[in-house]
Amino acid sequence: MAIIFFFISVLLTFVLPISMMVYVSFKKKEYSKPFWLGFATFALFQVMTRIPLLNVMSANPEFISFAQNNMLLYSLFLGFSAALFEEMGRFMVMHFGLKKQQTTKNAIIFGVGHWACEAALLVGFSYVLQAFIYGFAGMDANVIFGGLERMFVLPIHVAASIMVMHFVREKKLRYLFMALAMHTIIDAALIPLQLLFANNIILLEGYVLVAGLLAAYYVYSYVSKRGLGDNEETLNNNH
Repeated sequence: MAIIFFFISVLLTFVLPISMMVYVSFKKKEYSKPFWLGFATFALFQVMTRIPLLNVMSANPEFISFAQNNMLLYSLFLGFSAALFEEMGRFMVMHFGLKKQQTTKNAIIFGVGHWACEAALLVGFSYVLQAFIYGFAGMDANVIFGGLERMFVLPIHVAASIMVMHFVREKKLRYLFMALAMHTIIDAALIPLQLLFANNIILLEGYVLVAGLLAAYYVYSYVSKRGLGDNEETLNNNH
């Protein structure tokens, strides 16, 4: 069963993102730009910037002591730093890279691209590499949660992208703050909840699922109210 769950997770975190890359690059080229800009945003601001900085800080004894003795502040730091790098990254890339394509549809595609990078590079690739090097020895059924969690967070990436795009397009600062707050709260709660739930993976993934469902409801409500194209007249006047 563990091997079946492993292949399901690989399907969700590696095969699916790569399939999306191929699809938008060759079949739906009109989606290619926002998708790849979203992908590049996560790669640049997380994989190539924040994560290396955290690795350097984690080698500092003072930072290690701070993390061990101030769990809540450390959790808040991790959550806020993730939000700051990713949401400001979204803002900069959307502002400069999508000047004439600042619609909700493109925000959604941007969010999917952002998710695809995280799923493939941080989760899917590590699964494939682990199986290639170590085989399936020691694998347990909990591997399924790696794949499921990536699906749970997909609407969170999309919701944040819509919020930031709204700010970029209409200069309403509260939408940027909403994206920062949502991202910070979701991420910062993970370490305290691990302690509270005694590392019960089902309860932890239940929390991520609830967060994802709330984000999905936000996306649904926003699109129902404003549509996918937004105010094209406003876009044309702004640019």
